[in-house]
Amino acid sequence: MKIRAALLVLLAASLSAADLPPPKTEKFQAGPWEDEYGYRAAVRVGHTLHVSGVTGKGPMPEAVKNVYTVIGKVLARHGLNFSHVVKETVFTTDLDALKAAKDVRNPFYRGDYPAASWIGVSRLFQPDYVIEVEVTAQFPDDVPAAATAQAEIAALLTEFLLKNPDPAQHDRFWADDLVYTSSAAKVQGKADIMKSMRESAAAPKPDQPAPAYSAENIVVRAYGSMAALNFRLVAKNPDGTTTYYRNSGTFLHRNGRWQAVTWQATREPETKPAG
Repeated sequence: MKIRAALLVLLAASLSAADLPPPKTEKFQAGPWEDEYGYRAAVRVGHTLHVSGVTGKGPMPEAVKNVYTVIGKVLARHGLNFSHVVKETVFTTDLDALKAAKDVRNPFYRGDYPAASWIGVSRLFQPDYVIEVEVTAQFPDDVPAAATAQAEIAALLTEFLLKNPDPAQHDRFWADDLVYTSSAAKVQGKADIMKSMRESAAAPKPDQPAPAYSAENIVVRAYGSMAALNFRLVAKNPDGTTTYYRNSGTFLHRNGRWQAVTWQATREPETKPAG
């Protein structure tokens, strides 16, 4: 009877495990070779970024410098740096050489070291590799995942264009330290834009209706607490014509919200009908 009860418990546990959904992840690929060997360069789960092993060859000091330089670039791609690394695992074919090269590795952390394990092995993936380093980094609590950031910025842009020229929307959209370059190559800050918005709101001109704006071809690339936006702005003018602009902006996530800190507007040349 006890055996039967134990089997039933194991069966129930296995069925429950099979029903569990996989964790929500964001996977980042560095090259097509990853498909051949079955891995990804980095995987984000919640607020944790797992970076696959980066390998180096040649003299140990040179290999260490190259490996940590690559890791730094991977972290930067996600808006992080070595201060966000919480765990480091190093595999090497020469522990003594690695210890001797510590002065090459340590400056990357600038004294803010993570938990670490250095492990000696007989060989790595390729026989000429002398070191492989994998790290785990932690995102700050207020940094959204890339998919969330993309959706939030796209929604913010859509609302901004629908309610333009509402001064409140401009105040929400632009950061206080904004650098805005217009299609006429005029550089402005947020204060300049808000002054213009307030003046327009105080002296409306009903006989001069504003264009209706919309966006197409929206592309958002999120890198941790920073994101790049590019889209085509469509301006439907009151006279029935349409003007197109290619706009690019950089957003920072601060105090729980996204705001644009740089902006570049470029007017597309008008196309004339053939013939």
